[in-house]
Amino acid sequence: MNFNGFRVSVGFGGVHSVHDAARFVKTDDEYQVIYADVASYYPFLILANRISMGLMGDVGLDIFQGVIDRRLAMKAKSRDKSLSEDERKAAKVADEALKIVINATYGKLGDKYSVLNAPGSNNGVTISGQLGFCSLIERLQQVGAEMLSANTDGLFIRCPKSALDGCREVMKYWQESMGVNLEIELKDAAVIKDSNNWLAVNPDGSLEGKGAYRLKSRATHDKHDPAIINIAMLEALWHGTPPEVTIRNHQNFSDFLFCAKGNGGSVERNGQREKIKTIRGYAARKLSGWAYLTRNGNESNQLPDSIGLCLKLPETRPSDINFDWYVGEAREALRVFNLPFRPSQLKGTAQYLLSTWGLISHPARGKITSRGIRTKGEAISLVDWEIVPTIKVYTGPKPVS
Repeated sequence: MNFNGFRVSVGFGGVHSVHDAARFVKTDDEYQVIYADVASYYPFLILANRISMGLMGDVGLDIFQGVIDRRLAMKAKSRDKSLSEDERKAAKVADEALKIVINATYGKLGDKYSVLNAPGSNNGVTISGQLGFCSLIERLQQVGAEMLSANTDGLFIRCPKSALDGCREVMKYWQESMGVNLEIELKDAAVIKDSNNWLAVNPDGSLEGKGAYRLKSRATHDKHDPAIINIAMLEALWHGTPPEVTIRNHQNFSDFLFCAKGNGGSVERNGQREKIKTIRGYAARKLSGWAYLTRNGNESNQLPDSIGLCLKLPETRPSDINFDWYVGEAREALRVFNLPFRPSQLKGTAQYLLSTWGLISHPARGKITSRGIRTKGEAISLVDWEIVPTIKVYTGPKPVS
């Protein structure tokens, strides 16, 4: 479906926007970036439309209402900064647990072996939700909002500040007519790769990510990439800060950690090889005593070859972090944004080569990651040229200027 150039895909699950390219947007004097999310969208539609819950009937709907109310209370408590961190964490655990219960209940409407099953109920919820969400997209466009991304129950928009009152009125009318609660969050900036992968900056400076741009794992064994990669990507897009600067100056060591499955690989420590199921660590320089990953030949993961295992957070940032690996990964993440080449960003030898010989320099980082950083044919300028030891127009170290 096409809404004035904003394309969405509608399937059995929900509404998902179709993206041709990743995008970075920010709030400025003219526009406000907004993320709107419907709290427990499909569950509330079940209640609002009194959709049958099989053999449970109205009693099931009353019980379901209580579970949803409890979950929303825990969600609000997890975000209440007047509470202690332990209280917020406990509320977050309860919120996530009840979310699973609620979503599973919706799924059971379509399970022919469940007492909650009623023919047509599952599709009725989905279709009414999709049509309702599409109507919200149309109404917001009519008052001047630009649609950035949509995903079943949440959407990013960029609204002219002159049209903010109109957007608020549309959202208020829509949620009242649908019988749901639309939570509206102002954002200072957002990186949007597609409907399932985004990173946003809140007004208080905190970051919130989803999918590939998620900053923290949900569980101890949950796979996640180092948060510093996405933080460096965001700083480059938002403030024009070279990834080298962000990564080397970042002091929160937990943001350098990753968690991944061993996938049949093994590690070597002090000459001893052992199988490993879960890897928790950081990219380290090859120093004696640390772990070196041996792959099983069938995987194509993005782990560094030399790993500093970290089962317990140290008090200070380790001195053997391989910053270049993180820089390489951040540059790979930036590739999809096609950053413009700006000669004004060149310094030192890179600036001299361009102004004198017309040569465009590249930082020599091709072997930093297992994938390699593909800069062939690309002109990049957002680099901390003062600390780059080698540039590709030379066959050796950069001359001292």
